[in-house]
Amino acid sequence: MDNLFVGGVNLLRHKAVGNALLALIFAFPIVDWFLRDVLPRHAHFLAILGPLWINAVFGLLALVWLVRYLDGTEPVRIPFGRMVGLFMALIAAGIFVNMGDIIVGIQGWRGICEYMLALFLVANLVSGRRLFLTLIWEAVVVAALVGLYGLYQYKTGASVPYQWLGVHSTLTTRAFSIVQSPNVLGDYMAMMLPITAALAWQERRRLARAVLVAAALILVAALLVTFSRGAWLSIGLSALVTSYFLDRRLFAGVLVLGLAGVLLPPVLHHLEQIVSWPYLRASEQNGRLYRWSLAFYHLAVAPLTGAGTGHYGGAVAANYLGSPYADNYYAKTMGEEGLPGLIALVVLMFLAARAAFRSWRHLKGRPGYALGAGLFAGVLVVVLHNGVENIFATPFLNTYFWSMVAMSLLWPRLAGEAD
Repeated sequence: MDNLFVGGVNLLRHKAVGNALLALIFAFPIVDWFLRDVLPRHAHFLAILGPLWINAVFGLLALVWLVRYLDGTEPVRIPFGRMVGLFMALIAAGIFVNMGDIIVGIQGWRGICEYMLALFLVANLVSGRRLFLTLIWEAVVVAALVGLYGLYQYKTGASVPYQWLGVHSTLTTRAFSIVQSPNVLGDYMAMMLPITAALAWQERRRLARAVLVAAALILVAALLVTFSRGAWLSIGLSALVTSYFLDRRLFAGVLVLGLAGVLLPPVLHHLEQIVSWPYLRASEQNGRLYRWSLAFYHLAVAPLTGAGTGHYGGAVAANYLGSPYADNYYAKTMGEEGLPGLIALVVLMFLAARAAFRSWRHLKGRPGYALGAGLFAGVLVVVLHNGVENIFATPFLNTYFWSMVAMSLLWPRLAGEAD
């Protein structure tokens, strides 16, 4: 038994083990799809791997970090740890608001907080410029493959569940690829697009740049055919903010390009629907406006506690209690955790975006400045899109967000290293 323990510890010391586990995180969408949807069709008893694999990866990565820390080979980096700790504590306190549904509360806490572990693990275990760029490249290739399949779906007119087409929509199909919905795919493409474009901008090898440009074009096309208005708006605002600080002339170009894109007939028609009377009436009856009103109802009833963790607006509330999705992560948090939870989330999102912004600006005049801008823009996309969608209710997007925040924090230190 002792020999087995020592062997396990020695195995965890190998950097290849930690790097392989990190690679699984950055391939999250494809790994999750394979284990949840593909493998169970051929071996039903392996269906248990679907919901458990990311927990195992997080657990093993935590052990890798612990071994390295005890060996004295890894420093401890805890990005904005006090705010993260306060947020987790508030979510944990929300479990006790409804003690009769303690399991719902625990599941709700796990769904909110578990994926934040990626922030700590990535920040502490990505060591070296080569590993950093390898993981970024992996994330870009995975996103391009997911987007390419979404384009194939749209081209072949894949069947889409009615709730993603809308009651008054004239759409017949929307791309959703191997992820949960067109809105999830839209956010994924929007998040990865600036990172891919920035990587292409700073790439000096012709073939590699050509691959990255092709990947960026795939992401743009896939983003368009998701017809996700929230994703369009988020990438547009993120591009405007980033270009404003990058170059005023680029800002003007992005503004003109954005206006031109809005005026494209399919895009303009899809955007016009959100201000039409039939859409607004349907939204008030059982759409976003109705769901957001429920958040304010829970806030009015219990402004300091809300409905309790797991009891409104998310996947856990939907699965256990039949609650509708809030379609707004800030509203969902307000409805579940009250004003303290909402304030903590807003502050946490501000700190994440500010940290990515400061890391980028710290690189001015140094190698990697473009990629720093791309990472900031990608982080900002998710912060904004959470205002009209439950982005963090999707495990891989939640994990990707915190991973990219960690990568943005690491990049100023790693950018100048030799390959």
